Amino acid sequence: MKFYSQIVLGALVVLFLWFAPQHGGAADEPPAVSVLEGVGFIADSARLQPGSDTALEKLLAELVADASLTVEIRCHVASSGDAQQVAKLSRQRAETLRRWLMSRGVAFYRLQIADPQTAAAASGLPPEMRAPAGDRVEIARIRKSFPVADVPAPRFRFEPVADGQQVLHDFLLTNRGDAPLNISKVRTG
Repeated sequence: MKFYSQIVLGALVVLFLWFAPQHGGAADEPPAVSVLEGVGFIADSARLQPGSDTALEKLLAELVADASLTVEIRCHVASSGDAQQVAKLSRQRAETLRRWLMSRGVAFYRLQIADPQTAAAASGLPPEMRAPAGDRVEIARIRKSFPVADVPAPRFRFEPVADGQQVLHDFLLTNRGDAPLNISKVRTG
């Protein structure tokens, strides 16, 4: 009787997922934009000032509580210097905030970074708030409907089996999103 080696299933399982975007309601509304008070950067750098964590913790709690929420990070730099350098610093600061949130478990795809050149015009804030009076961080809250596949145990180690013996194992798959999760094909390798 021939025995197979142990099989690690999970890394070999490929799920082909498809979903239809949900329309109507909050998903079609323009993003809500607000200034993230309490977040500051050390002058001419992308390093956070001490105390910025408190404001970021509030944003983090909001993202953790609502899986359908995606944010666009818009960092504005008040400077009359070289436009390219200002845009570069703006992007670096937004990337600092994205890394901070990702290091605390927020998925990369939920944290967009705005183009510094168009962020001011797209902010939706009144012109007096958009004036380059100082450095600031704006957060645009975007509602998206999408499935979120959660597989708590993506790997399972099977014991050796005889050739021809059938092996079954149930995998738990949970949709943590707010749009339907349709599994069209499961394949093991």
